[in-house]
Amino acid sequence: MVGRSNGQAQSALDASLDALARIIALAHMFDASVAEAGAALSSADSAKPPANCAADLRSAIDRLTADDQAILVTLAWIGRGDFTIEEFDHALVMAFEQPAVSAAGYLLSLPMLGDLLERGSAACGMELSGISPGGPDSGGSLRH
Repeated sequence: MVGRSNGQAQSALDASLDALARIIALAHMFDASVAEAGAALSSADSAKPPANCAADLRSAIDRLTADDQAILVTLAWIGRGDFTIEEFDHALVMAFEQPAVSAAGYLLSLPMLGDLLERGSAACGMELSGISPGGPDSGGSLRH
């Protein structure tokens, strides 16, 4: 069981927007590289290997705490429409109860991850402006 009671979800969402924005930007770059790789494979042109977006995204997610990784999974689920913001606590518990698979591996398997995280963040009232994959806060926490 997660050590969060109803209402504490909002404090969990008091996130480091820089870390979340970086992960979303990397997810968009990853999504684009997957699409480009698929297009290259279906064309007659020689397939150019995708950029190292997957490794960068995996690394950024792996640097988060287990709690923050569960929040990221929850945001993706909310963005996909599996849960509403009102069901955040329940979704977070389920994210913690996921089988022993890495959060990064799971998240990278989701199509259009960047869009899912953006929609989930917006549903939770997070204002993400100036999303950039770089910057001094390359890892960080999803909480202040």
